[in-house]
Amino acid sequence: NTLFKKVNFISAFLSGIIGSIFSNPFDILRVRQQSELLSNPRIRTFKSALKEYVSKTGMGWLGLWNGWQVNGVRAGMFTGGSITSYTYVKGLLNVDSCTMHQSDGSEEGEEEGGGGRGEEKWTTHFIAGGVMGVVGTAMYMPADAVRGRVYNMSPLSRTNPTGMITTREILREGMLIYRNWGIRGFWKGTGAAMARTVPSCVMFPVFMEGIRNQ
Repeated sequence: NTLFKKVNFISAFLSGIIGSIFSNPFDILRVRQQSELLSNPRIRTFKSALKEYVSKTGMGWLGLWNGWQVNGVRAGMFTGGSITSYTYVKGLLNVDSCTMHQSDGSEEGEEEGGGGRGEEKWTTHFIAGGVMGVVGTAMYMPADAVRGRVYNMSPLSRTNPTGMITTREILREGMLIYRNWGIRGFWKGTGAAMARTVPSCVMFPVFMEGIRNQ
């Protein structure tokens, strides 16, 4: 029902935000290292990148949580969208399967416990996982586009003496994307992002649910 979907989305969204708080330092260093592949022929090590960024921000180790706001939104939108769509699509497919069994006069699903849901086919998880990847990716792309720009901001080139990337600056980067490319700019690179995310979203529930049902 509608209440379950809302609770499901909110709980997944919050779990994504909590997870992003722990991953933000690694995300910001990864993005900055990758962005230097063209501008800097010598790829720095993780240790040197860490040392350089911490000294740049003027905030010490707290600088590694720069951009946590947009990273939290990105993670929350992905987990919220993917988990909610997965459970919804899986539920639809299970209901259809149960209806087919009943129309055939089969009571096997009922006997195995769960109104036809005791034996979930791998195709159910495969399809639901694919939808999960597509929906989750589409929902996180706007925040991901802004995050990429925010993570590559140089604290030394900004007038902010604290070195902290504020929410106002994050919103400004979002407005720049909109002014330059319109609403479509927030979904630039969606195809590549889905090619990266969807396969893992398909395989993860197939194996997870398969092992759990053994």
